[in-house]
Amino acid sequence: MFYRIDASVMAALALLAGAGGVPFFNVEPHCRAVAAMATPVGDPQVCLRKEQKARTELIRQWSGFHPDDRAHCLHLATLGPEPTYTHLLTCLELEREARKLRGKDDRETVGGAARR
Repeated sequence: MFYRIDASVMAALALLAGAGGVPFFNVEPHCRAVAAMATPVGDPQVCLRKEQKARTELIRQWSGFHPDDRAHCLHLATLGPEPTYTHLLTCLELEREARKLRGKDDRETVGGAARR
């Protein structure tokens, strides 16, 4: 299912991502839903602790993530009805690693041709 986001929301997300602050997500509904799907019924506190740990890690690393990656991942994290810190953190970590790989590929290119 796709959700439409109007231009004003997108502008606000871009501003937030560029402003240097970790966004605030209400992860409680997500954690309750995850716990309800667990067999036997799980404890939402487990999910909430993991989300808090992910948020703490985001706060610690936020300024080290590229601004374009922050905007991109924030957009992706908020496409669904229940954004989570774990999804945002995972996206940012993947983008950082992809950026490193692209940089390595660029350094291995000599005169427009890849070294073999």
